[in-house]
Amino acid sequence: MSLFFDRLHRYTQSNIVLWIGVPLLLVGLFFMIIYRPAYTVVGVDVSKPIVVSSTSDAEVGGATTIQLLKNAPDKIVFSYTLREGYLTPYANIRFTPADSGFFDLSAYDRVKVKIKSTQGIRIPFYLATDVAHFTQAGKDISYRYLLSNLNISDALTIVKVPFHQLYTPDWWYISNDKTESDFKAVDLSKVKYIYFASCINLKKGLEDQVTIEEVSFHVNYFPSLIYNGLGLLLYYVGFFILYKRKIKVPQTNISFNYEKVESRNHQDKEEEAVLTYLYKEYVQQELTVIDVQNATGIHERKISTLIKKKTGLNFKQFLNDLRIAEAKKLLTATHLPVSEIAFKVGYSNASHFNRVFKASEDCSPNDYRKGQV
Repeated sequence: MSLFFDRLHRYTQSNIVLWIGVPLLLVGLFFMIIYRPAYTVVGVDVSKPIVVSSTSDAEVGGATTIQLLKNAPDKIVFSYTLREGYLTPYANIRFTPADSGFFDLSAYDRVKVKIKSTQGIRIPFYLATDVAHFTQAGKDISYRYLLSNLNISDALTIVKVPFHQLYTPDWWYISNDKTESDFKAVDLSKVKYIYFASCINLKKGLEDQVTIEEVSFHVNYFPSLIYNGLGLLLYYVGFFILYKRKIKVPQTNISFNYEKVESRNHQDKEEEAVLTYLYKEYVQQELTVIDVQNATGIHERKISTLIKKKTGLNFKQFLNDLRIAEAKKLLTATHLPVSEIAFKVGYSNASHFNRVFKASEDCSPNDYRKGQV
Protein backbone atom coordinates (compact mmCIF):
# COMPACT_ATOMS: atom_id res chain seq x y z
CA MET A 1 0.00 0.00 0.00
CA SER A 2 2.83 2.40 0.84
CA LEU A 3 4.35 1.66 -2.55
CA PHE A 4 1.05 2.47 -4.22
CA PHE A 5 0.89 5.88 -2.56
CA ASP A 6 4.54 6.47 -3.38
CA ARG A 7 3.66 5.87 -7.02
CA LEU A 8 0.62 8.12 -6.72
CA HIS A 9 2.89 10.82 -5.31
CA ARG A 10 5.20 10.53 -8.29
CA TYR A 11 2.26 10.70 -10.69
CA THR A 12 1.01 13.77 -8.86
CA GLN A 13 4.37 15.45 -9.23
CA SER A 14 4.50 14.67 -12.93
CA ASN A 15 0.92 15.88 -13.44
CA ILE A 16 1.00 18.98 -11.26
CA VAL A 17 -1.09 20.90 -13.80
CA LEU A 18 -3.96 18.40 -13.57
CA TRP A 19 -3.62 17.98 -9.81
CA ILE A 20 -3.40 21.65 -8.80
CA GLY A 21 -3.34 23.93 -11.85
CA VAL A 22 -6.66 22.95 -13.43
CA PRO A 23 -8.66 23.06 -10.14
CA LEU A 24 -7.20 26.46 -9.26
CA LEU A 25 -8.00 27.75 -12.73
CA LEU A 26 -11.58 26.47 -12.56
CA VAL A 27 -12.11 27.92 -9.08
CA GLY A 28 -10.65 31.24 -10.20
CA LEU A 29 -12.85 31.41 -13.28
CA PHE A 30 -15.90 30.40 -11.23
CA PHE A 31 -15.43 33.25 -8.77
CA MET A 32 -14.55 35.72 -11.50
CA ILE A 33 -17.94 34.95 -13.00
CA ILE A 34 -20.00 35.11 -9.82
CA TYR A 35 -18.06 37.72 -7.83
CA ARG A 36 -19.78 41.05 -7.28
CA PRO A 37 -18.16 43.86 -5.30
CA ALA A 38 -20.36 45.32 -2.56
CA TYR A 39 -22.82 47.97 -3.72
CA THR A 40 -22.40 50.72 -1.13
CA VAL A 41 -24.97 53.46 -0.64
CA VAL A 42 -23.68 54.82 2.68
CA GLY A 43 -20.15 54.11 3.89
CA VAL A 44 -16.59 53.96 2.57
CA ASP A 45 -16.21 53.85 -1.24
CA VAL A 46 -19.77 54.74 -2.16
CA SER A 47 -20.81 52.98 -5.36
CA LYS A 48 -23.35 55.56 -6.48
CA PRO A 49 -23.94 59.14 -5.26
CA ILE A 50 -27.26 59.64 -3.51
CA VAL A 51 -29.62 62.39 -2.52
CA VAL A 52 -30.83 62.27 1.09
CA SER A 53 -34.25 63.72 1.95
CA SER A 54 -36.73 63.46 4.79
CA THR A 55 -40.50 63.11 4.97
CA SER A 56 -43.02 63.01 7.81
CA ASP A 57 -46.73 63.15 8.51
CA ALA A 58 -46.39 66.95 8.68
CA GLU A 59 -46.82 66.85 4.87
CA VAL A 60 -50.35 65.45 5.32
CA GLY A 61 -51.48 67.53 8.32
CA GLY A 62 -49.56 65.83 11.15
CA ALA A 63 -47.19 67.43 13.68
CA THR A 64 -44.19 65.05 13.61
CA THR A 65 -40.81 66.75 13.17
CA ILE A 66 -37.65 65.37 11.55
CA GLN A 67 -34.26 66.98 11.10
CA LEU A 68 -31.24 65.84 9.05
CA LEU A 69 -28.24 66.52 11.33
CA LYS A 70 -25.41 65.12 9.21
CA ASN A 71 -25.32 64.20 5.56
CA ALA A 72 -21.96 62.73 4.54
CA PRO A 73 -21.10 59.76 2.29
CA ASP A 74 -19.92 57.72 5.29
CA LYS A 75 -22.49 58.82 7.89
CA ILE A 76 -26.11 59.91 7.99
CA VAL A 77 -27.54 61.30 11.24
CA PHE A 78 -31.12 62.42 11.73
CA SER A 79 -33.45 63.06 14.64
CA TYR A 80 -37.23 62.98 14.83
CA THR A 81 -40.07 63.33 17.30
CA LEU A 82 -43.42 61.67 16.73
CA ARG A 83 -46.34 63.91 17.73
CA GLU A 84 -50.12 63.77 17.88
CA GLY A 85 -52.01 65.17 14.94
CA TYR A 86 -52.05 62.24 12.48
CA LEU A 87 -53.68 58.85 12.83
CA THR A 88 -50.37 57.02 12.51
CA PRO A 89 -47.47 59.47 13.05
CA TYR A 90 -44.36 58.73 10.98
CA ALA A 91 -41.01 60.12 9.93
CA ASN A 92 -38.72 58.79 7.18
CA ILE A 93 -35.27 59.39 5.82
CA ARG A 94 -35.01 58.56 2.12
CA PHE A 95 -32.09 57.81 -0.23
CA THR A 96 -32.52 58.43 -3.97
CA PRO A 97 -29.95 58.01 -6.78
CA ALA A 98 -28.39 61.38 -7.57
CA ASP A 99 -28.84 60.74 -11.31
CA SER A 100 -32.61 60.31 -10.84
CA GLY A 101 -32.30 56.73 -12.01
CA PHE A 102 -32.54 53.50 -10.02
CA PHE A 103 -30.43 51.40 -7.69
CA ASP A 104 -29.75 48.16 -9.55
CA LEU A 105 -29.64 45.48 -6.83
CA SER A 106 -30.52 42.52 -9.05
CA ALA A 107 -27.05 40.96 -8.63
CA TYR A 108 -27.26 40.92 -4.81
CA ASP A 109 -29.16 38.89 -2.26
CA ARG A 110 -28.73 40.71 1.07
CA VAL A 111 -28.35 44.12 2.68
CA LYS A 112 -25.94 45.08 5.44
CA VAL A 113 -26.78 48.04 7.69
CA LYS A 114 -24.61 49.55 10.42
CA ILE A 115 -26.92 51.63 12.59
CA LYS A 116 -27.71 52.87 16.10
CA SER A 117 -30.54 54.79 17.75
CA THR A 118 -30.73 56.70 21.03
CA GLN A 119 -34.32 55.59 21.74
CA GLY A 120 -35.64 53.35 18.99
CA ILE A 121 -35.33 49.57 19.02
CA ARG A 122 -37.20 48.56 15.83
CA ILE A 123 -36.47 50.69 12.80
CA PRO A 124 -38.35 49.81 9.57
CA PHE A 125 -36.13 49.48 6.50
CA TYR A 126 -37.76 49.70 3.05
CA LEU A 127 -36.83 49.23 -0.57
CA ALA A 128 -39.26 50.91 -2.99
CA THR A 129 -39.20 49.18 -6.37
CA ASP A 130 -40.65 50.12 -9.73
CA VAL A 131 -43.50 47.88 -10.93
CA ALA A 132 -43.89 47.65 -14.69
CA HIS A 133 -47.23 48.95 -15.99
CA PHE A 134 -48.28 49.95 -12.48
CA THR A 135 -45.93 52.50 -10.92
CA GLN A 136 -46.83 56.10 -11.77
CA ALA A 137 -44.27 58.87 -11.91
CA GLY A 138 -44.70 61.28 -9.01
CA LYS A 139 -46.86 58.86 -7.02
CA ASP A 140 -44.53 57.33 -4.40
CA ILE A 141 -47.12 54.91 -3.02
CA SER A 142 -47.28 53.22 -6.44
CA TYR A 143 -43.72 51.91 -5.96
CA ARG A 144 -43.81 48.48 -4.38
CA TYR A 145 -42.44 48.57 -0.84
CA LEU A 146 -40.33 45.74 0.60
CA LEU A 147 -39.98 45.84 4.39
CA SER A 148 -37.78 44.49 7.15
CA ASN A 149 -37.86 45.71 10.76
CA LEU A 150 -34.30 46.12 12.07
CA ASN A 151 -33.67 45.28 15.72
CA ILE A 152 -31.13 47.83 16.98
CA SER A 153 -29.92 49.57 20.15
CA ASP A 154 -28.03 52.66 21.31
CA ALA A 155 -24.76 50.90 20.39
CA LEU A 156 -23.67 50.64 16.80
CA THR A 157 -25.30 47.46 15.46
CA ILE A 158 -24.60 45.53 12.27
CA VAL A 159 -27.76 44.03 10.81
CA LYS A 160 -27.74 41.71 7.78
CA VAL A 161 -31.02 40.96 6.04
CA PRO A 162 -31.36 38.45 3.18
CA PHE A 163 -33.65 39.71 0.44
CA HIS A 164 -35.90 36.67 0.80
CA GLN A 165 -36.86 37.98 4.26
CA LEU A 166 -38.15 41.26 2.82
CA TYR A 167 -41.91 41.39 2.34
CA THR A 168 -44.56 43.77 1.11
CA PRO A 169 -46.70 44.96 4.07
CA ASP A 170 -50.48 44.63 3.96
CA TRP A 171 -51.00 48.38 4.20
CA TRP A 172 -49.36 48.81 0.80
CA TYR A 173 -51.77 46.37 -0.87
CA ILE A 174 -54.70 48.09 0.87
CA SER A 175 -53.49 51.55 -0.15
CA ASN A 176 -53.31 50.45 -3.80
CA ASP A 177 -56.46 48.31 -3.70
CA LYS A 178 -54.45 45.27 -4.78
CA THR A 179 -53.55 41.80 -3.53
CA GLU A 180 -50.27 39.90 -3.66
CA SER A 181 -51.58 37.72 -6.50
CA ASP A 182 -51.83 40.82 -8.71
CA PHE A 183 -48.03 41.11 -8.92
CA LYS A 184 -45.24 38.98 -10.28
CA ALA A 185 -41.72 38.70 -8.85
CA VAL A 186 -40.10 41.86 -7.53
CA ASP A 187 -37.76 43.65 -9.97
CA LEU A 188 -34.71 44.59 -7.91
CA SER A 189 -32.99 46.15 -10.90
CA LYS A 190 -35.23 49.19 -10.43
CA VAL A 191 -35.12 50.26 -6.79
CA LYS A 192 -36.16 53.90 -6.69
CA TYR A 193 -35.89 54.63 -2.95
CA ILE A 194 -34.25 53.24 0.17
CA TYR A 195 -36.09 54.24 3.35
CA PHE A 196 -35.41 54.21 7.07
CA ALA A 197 -38.57 54.98 9.06
CA SER A 198 -39.31 55.98 12.64
CA CYS A 199 -39.28 53.29 15.32
CA ILE A 200 -42.62 51.51 15.47
CA ASN A 201 -42.42 51.27 19.29
CA LEU A 202 -41.36 54.84 20.08
CA LYS A 203 -43.61 56.88 22.36
CA LYS A 204 -44.97 60.15 21.05
CA GLY A 205 -43.17 63.27 22.20
CA LEU A 206 -39.86 61.37 22.73
CA GLU A 207 -36.97 62.52 20.54
CA ASP A 208 -34.94 59.80 18.85
CA GLN A 209 -31.62 60.23 17.04
CA VAL A 210 -30.54 57.68 14.44
CA THR A 211 -27.00 57.26 13.09
CA ILE A 212 -26.39 55.25 9.92
CA GLU A 213 -22.76 54.47 9.10
CA GLU A 214 -23.24 51.85 6.39
CA VAL A 215 -25.83 50.67 3.93
CA SER A 216 -24.38 48.17 1.48
CA PHE A 217 -25.60 45.26 -0.61
CA HIS A 218 -23.78 41.93 -0.92
CA VAL A 219 -23.83 38.42 -2.35
CA ASN A 220 -23.85 35.38 -0.08
CA TYR A 221 -21.14 33.14 -1.52
CA PHE A 222 -21.56 30.29 0.97
CA PRO A 223 -23.81 28.13 -1.26
CA SER A 224 -21.39 28.66 -4.14
CA LEU A 225 -18.50 27.57 -1.92
CA ILE A 226 -20.37 24.39 -1.03
CA TYR A 227 -21.10 23.57 -4.68
CA ASN A 228 -17.55 24.46 -5.65
CA GLY A 229 -16.17 22.23 -2.88
CA LEU A 230 -18.34 19.32 -4.04
CA GLY A 231 -17.15 19.90 -7.59
CA LEU A 232 -13.51 19.79 -6.50
CA LEU A 233 -14.16 16.65 -4.48
CA LEU A 234 -15.66 14.92 -7.53
CA TYR A 235 -12.73 16.13 -9.64
CA TYR A 236 -10.17 14.64 -7.26
CA VAL A 237 -12.12 11.40 -6.86
CA GLY A 238 -12.15 11.06 -10.64
CA PHE A 239 -8.47 11.97 -10.78
CA PHE A 240 -7.65 9.35 -8.15
CA ILE A 241 -9.67 6.62 -9.87
CA LEU A 242 -8.08 7.42 -13.22
CA TYR A 243 -4.55 7.18 -11.89
CA LYS A 244 -5.31 4.19 -9.74
CA ARG A 245 -6.12 2.36 -12.93
CA LYS A 246 -2.90 3.51 -14.54
CA ILE A 247 -0.63 2.84 -11.57
CA LYS A 248 0.54 -0.73 -11.40
CA VAL A 249 2.12 -1.84 -8.16
CA PRO A 250 5.08 -4.04 -9.03
CA GLN A 251 4.68 -7.68 -8.11
CA THR A 252 7.79 -9.50 -6.94
CA ASN A 253 6.29 -12.96 -6.65
CA ILE A 254 6.44 -13.72 -10.38
CA SER A 255 8.78 -16.65 -10.84
CA PHE A 256 9.81 -18.55 -13.92
CA ASN A 257 11.49 -21.92 -13.88
CA TYR A 258 14.34 -21.61 -16.33
CA GLU A 259 15.61 -25.18 -16.04
CA LYS A 260 12.48 -27.23 -16.24
CA VAL A 261 8.93 -26.38 -17.17
CA GLU A 262 6.14 -28.60 -15.99
CA SER A 263 3.25 -28.64 -18.38
CA ARG A 264 0.17 -27.30 -16.53
CA ASN A 265 -3.19 -28.77 -17.28
CA HIS A 266 -1.42 -31.50 -19.36
CA GLN A 267 -0.20 -29.19 -22.10
CA ASP A 268 1.04 -31.07 -25.12
CA LYS A 269 4.71 -31.64 -25.81
CA GLU A 270 4.92 -28.90 -28.43
CA GLU A 271 3.78 -26.24 -26.01
CA GLU A 272 6.23 -27.52 -23.39
CA ALA A 273 9.07 -27.50 -25.89
CA VAL A 274 8.39 -23.90 -26.97
CA LEU A 275 8.06 -22.53 -23.46
CA THR A 276 11.06 -24.41 -22.12
CA TYR A 277 13.21 -23.06 -24.93
CA LEU A 278 12.06 -19.47 -24.33
CA TYR A 279 12.61 -19.70 -20.58
CA LYS A 280 16.23 -20.76 -21.24
CA GLU A 281 17.12 -18.60 -24.23
CA TYR A 282 15.26 -15.31 -23.63
CA VAL A 283 18.63 -13.66 -22.77
CA GLN A 284 19.68 -13.85 -26.43
CA GLN A 285 19.50 -10.28 -27.69
CA GLU A 286 18.38 -11.09 -31.24
CA LEU A 287 16.02 -13.95 -30.35
CA THR A 288 13.20 -14.36 -32.89
CA VAL A 289 10.36 -16.78 -33.50
CA ILE A 290 12.46 -18.28 -36.33
CA ASP A 291 15.11 -19.21 -33.75
CA VAL A 292 12.43 -21.02 -31.75
CA GLN A 293 11.25 -22.78 -34.90
CA ASN A 294 14.79 -23.91 -35.74
CA ALA A 295 15.35 -25.19 -32.21
CA THR A 296 12.03 -27.01 -31.72
CA GLY A 297 11.02 -27.96 -35.24
CA ILE A 298 7.61 -26.37 -34.73
CA HIS A 299 6.36 -23.96 -37.41
CA GLU A 300 6.54 -20.28 -36.47
CA ARG A 301 2.78 -19.80 -36.93
CA LYS A 302 2.03 -22.62 -34.55
CA ILE A 303 4.57 -21.23 -32.06
CA SER A 304 2.69 -17.91 -32.02
CA THR A 305 -0.64 -19.74 -31.67
CA LEU A 306 0.64 -21.81 -28.74
CA ILE A 307 1.99 -18.75 -26.92
CA LYS A 308 -1.22 -16.78 -27.53
CA LYS A 309 -3.38 -19.63 -26.26
CA LYS A 310 -1.23 -20.13 -23.18
CA THR A 311 -0.57 -16.51 -22.15
CA GLY A 312 -2.87 -14.26 -24.17
CA LEU A 313 0.24 -12.47 -25.49
CA ASN A 314 2.00 -12.43 -28.82
CA PHE A 315 5.59 -13.65 -29.16
CA LYS A 316 7.23 -10.24 -28.63
CA GLN A 317 5.02 -9.35 -25.65
CA PHE A 318 5.69 -12.70 -23.96
CA LEU A 319 9.45 -12.38 -24.55
CA ASN A 320 9.43 -8.88 -23.02
CA ASP A 321 7.44 -10.16 -20.02
CA LEU A 322 10.09 -12.84 -19.39
CA ARG A 323 12.86 -10.30 -19.60
CA ILE A 324 11.11 -7.68 -17.42
CA ALA A 325 10.26 -10.30 -14.78
CA GLU A 326 13.94 -11.29 -14.47
CA ALA A 327 14.99 -7.62 -14.53
CA LYS A 328 12.68 -6.88 -11.60
CA LYS A 329 14.26 -9.68 -9.58
CA LEU A 330 17.75 -8.42 -10.35
CA LEU A 331 16.78 -4.83 -9.49
CA THR A 332 15.56 -5.82 -6.04
CA ALA A 333 18.04 -8.61 -5.24
CA THR A 334 21.30 -7.07 -6.54
CA HIS A 335 23.10 -3.75 -6.81
CA LEU A 336 24.02 -4.25 -10.45
CA PRO A 337 23.83 -1.11 -12.63
CA VAL A 338 20.70 -0.82 -14.74
CA SER A 339 22.74 -1.01 -17.94
CA GLU A 340 24.25 -4.34 -16.89
CA ILE A 341 20.85 -5.74 -15.91
CA ALA A 342 19.51 -4.71 -19.33
CA PHE A 343 22.28 -6.69 -21.02
CA LYS A 344 21.77 -9.70 -18.75
CA VAL A 345 18.08 -10.03 -19.60
CA GLY A 346 18.53 -9.72 -23.36
CA TYR A 347 18.47 -6.02 -24.28
CA SER A 348 21.25 -4.63 -26.42
CA ASN A 349 21.12 -1.13 -24.89
CA ALA A 350 19.89 0.49 -21.67
CA SER A 351 17.72 3.12 -23.38
CA HIS A 352 15.55 0.52 -25.09
CA PHE A 353 15.35 -1.45 -21.84
CA ASN A 354 14.23 1.69 -19.94
CA ARG A 355 11.47 2.37 -22.48
CA VAL A 356 10.15 -1.20 -22.38
CA PHE A 357 10.34 -1.34 -18.56
CA LYS A 358 8.48 1.96 -18.12
CA ALA A 359 5.79 0.90 -20.60
CA SER A 360 5.30 -2.29 -18.57
CA GLU A 361 5.57 -0.95 -15.01
CA ASP A 362 4.70 2.76 -15.35
CA CYS A 363 8.00 3.69 -13.75
CA SER A 364 11.70 3.63 -14.57
CA PRO A 365 13.96 0.77 -13.40
CA ASN A 366 15.64 3.10 -10.88
CA ASP A 367 12.27 4.20 -9.46
CA TYR A 368 11.21 0.55 -9.22
CA ARG A 369 14.37 -0.29 -7.32
CA LYS A 370 13.83 2.63 -4.90
CA GLY A 371 10.21 1.63 -4.37
CA GLN A 372 11.26 -1.84 -3.27
CA VAL A 373 13.83 -0.68 -0.73
